Amino acid sequence: MLPSLKKAKWKSVPLAVGDNLLVMEAIPKNDQKMEHQSFEALMYGERPKMFKGVDFFWHSIPPPPYVYAPGYGVDRSGVITACTVVNGSSILISTESLGTYCLDTVSGKWSKTGAWLLPFKGLAEYVPEYDLWFGVSAKGGGVLCASDLGAASAKQTPPVVLQEWEGFAAPEGTELGSHLLHLGAGRFCVAKSIMSTRPQETCCQMCCFHDTTAIVDKLVMFTGVEIQRCGRGLNKVIKHRSFRYSMGACSMAKILY
Repeated sequence: MLPSLKKAKWKSVPLAVGDNLLVMEAIPKNDQKMEHQSFEALMYGERPKMFKGVDFFWHSIPPPPYVYAPGYGVDRSGVITACTVVNGSSILISTESLGTYCLDTVSGKWSKTGAWLLPFKGLAEYVPEYDLWFGVSAKGGGVLCASDLGAASAKQTPPVVLQEWEGFAAPEGTELGSHLLHLGAGRFCVAKSIMSTRPQETCCQMCCFHDTTAIVDKLVMFTGVEIQRCGRGLNKVIKHRSFRYSMGACSMAKILY
């Protein structure tokens, strides 16, 4: 059984970095003031001094330096909007309006890469067979894109979107989140969480006023995607079947209250 995190995380984002697992909060906090730990890494090795032996343990990592700036936290400027792993051991994160930062997981030090933002929304994944990073575009969940973040990170210049593919928007309802998962061999899965509402009458008698309550359906949708090379450095996307699964329904009142 794996050990528990040192501190609970709100809207956590997991990242596989080499043989380690890093978990970070989407809204980093000033750990010094709040006795909080926004970043933790699950590592294997010699445990801290109070324990003996070799095992898995959670190691605290300092948050990005902008959390210590005066006035931080009064708006959404520091919310992490996109992240990825580059060079096998470094993490890039983009924020709402504070630019992009890099964490060297070997040294544990942060640095600002630039005022520009990653062209992705959420987690972008490196695909070695194409030597590119793929993910959901910052334009929205209906667009996928590819970029060379390795070159951008080395030169500390804004990354260029090499290709975009449209046609992946939710067919109905409100999209709550969208993720592109790499399955290997040029195959991917687009996973979406969707919320749709429909009216439901609580009384069917003609003598009563028809009180309607909004019923919320929570759905997840998975779409198979295959990316193939088609010459001149371009890639073609083949969209396969989609499957939707219901996570159950509840009234709007239950969600609001």
